[in-house]
Amino acid sequence: MGMALDLSKISLGMTITTPWANFYGKGTTLFEDYLVGLDSTGDGSIDDGFIFNIQEGLKAKYRYPWAIGFGIGIHLNLSV
Repeated sequence: MGMALDLSKISLGMTITTPWANFYGKGTTLFEDYLVGLDSTGDGSIDDGFIFNIQEGLKAKYRYPWAIGFGIGIHLNLSV
């Protein structure tokens, strides 16, 4: 939510963001990870690996922190 006030010599503005907002929607995520030529467990053998994870139809949820912003603009008439 926001609002602004424009006067002859000055402009003022303010915005407020709420802590959360839920929107209807779905999403997809994809994760790929490769591990080649590394002994990740410390047992002396090379642990090559490939991880592939895809998830579809995930419920979308958006979260935002509280935020309040203010702004002031001063109109200057400078002639060069």
